[in-house]
Order: sequence, then C-alpha cells, then structure tokens
Amino acid sequence: MTDRNIFMETLHEVAEIVRTSAEAMSRDEILFYFKDMDLTKEQENMVIEYLLTPHDEEVVEEPEEPQAVEPSKAEPQELTDSRVFQMYMEDIERLPSYTEDEIRMSYINLLSGKEEAIDKITAFWYGRIVEMAKNMFNGAVNFEDVVQEGNVALFVKLKELLGTKQAVDVEEELSDSISLAMKSYISEITGEEDGEETIAGKANLVNEAVKYLEEHNGTTPDKNEIAEFTHLTMEELSDIMDIMKKAEKKGK
Repeated sequence: MTDRNIFMETLHEVAEIVRTSAEAMSRDEILFYFKDMDLTKEQENMVIEYLLTPHDEEVVEEPEEPQAVEPSKAEPQELTDSRVFQMYMEDIERLPSYTEDEIRMSYINLLSGKEEAIDKITAFWYGRIVEMAKNMFNGAVNFEDVVQEGNVALFVKLKELLGTKQAVDVEEELSDSISLAMKSYISEITGEEDGEETIAGKANLVNEAVKYLEEHNGTTPDKNEIAEFTHLTMEELSDIMDIMKKAEKKGK
C-alpha cells in the first residue's frame, strides 16, 4: 500500500473516531494516529483543522421556504461578506509572501526530496486554495469544507511529489489535484451527475495513478491496485477505462 493510501485511510478512520467519540479529542490524541508519517508542523495543523472542522450534514429544506431567485448571482457577494471568509483573508494576510523565484526553487527542492520545502509551498498555496474554493462555491455546500478538501489534496500531492526527481510541472500538478478534489466533493454533496469535466478529471487521475504505480512497483498495476490508489469503485474505474479506450481508438 502506498503512503498516499495509508494517509487517506488513516484520515478517514480518525475522522470517524472524532465524529463518534463521546468526548472531544485533544490535538495530541489525534496526532498519535499519524505519529509514523513524519508530518511537518504545518501539515499537523492542516490535519487538525480538517478533522476538527464540523462537516455539516445535508439539511432538508422546508417546503414553505422558497428558493432564492438567481442564487448563483447572490451567493458570491454573501460569501465575501461572511465572517468565515473574512477570517480566511485575515489568515492569508498574516502569511509570509514569497517571490516567484523562491517558489520555483521550492518546487525544485520538493522534487529533489527536501521536505522542508513543503511548508513554504503550503503557505504559498493557502491563498490560492481559498480563491479556488470561492470560485467554485455555489451555496449548496459548506465553504470551509471545500477549502479543507483543497488543503488535503495539496498535502497528499506534495507527499507524492516529494523526492520523485521527475521533470514535472509542479504548479500544474498541484492545481489539477486541488481542483479535482474540490469538484468531486461538491458533486458528491450536491448529488450532481458526472459531467464531461468530471469524467476527464477522473480519467486523468487514473492515468497518473497507473504511471505512479508502474514507477514505484516496477510492474503494470491491475484494476484492484488502481481502484485502491484512486479510491474509485471498481464500477467507476471500469467505466472510466472503457471511455479512455474508446477515446484512444478515436485518436488513432
């Protein structure tokens, strides 16, 4: 099992423990479950914030309360005026600023295996994640949850890229992973069916998973390994792979 899978499984298991615990868990109690993962202080804070942020259950609307007219136009203004959004903006203002050259060097250090680069990259991307969440926010989900999904996706992708020593576009890799995580979460909560963009994102996820597993295991992964790595069901994976095969035939 890969480090990514271990982390994601642990995160979900601890989230369930936190949710069902009769008493509030302390920071040390939560981090005990991650003690073998060599998390940085920034990553520990990210995990704690994610696990201790309430994830609201879907609320059933009462029939006598009509839907607001054109909510897509009203929500963005309401969001930017909210105290939660302002708190995020205040957090961003307190973070150190970095030049493009500093971040570019941090990407190089990340790929070469220098783990200290993760903290600088995480701080740099915090504001971007909030902005991405704001652009995707539609009022049907909890804004904080969308931000935290992006934070977790960033953390997981940084751990994957650490020490790979490959010539990859780190900026693009991070952006794609964060965007996909946010869109998948919103689709899951709202119950929206997969559109072309979501399918394309899952196809890209499968492609990246195959390349990653081939490189680290030295063999071509089977469907079970790909499904475990991507957290797709076997049915979803089969559908995506069928679509990919058809697209490949059309391209020939």
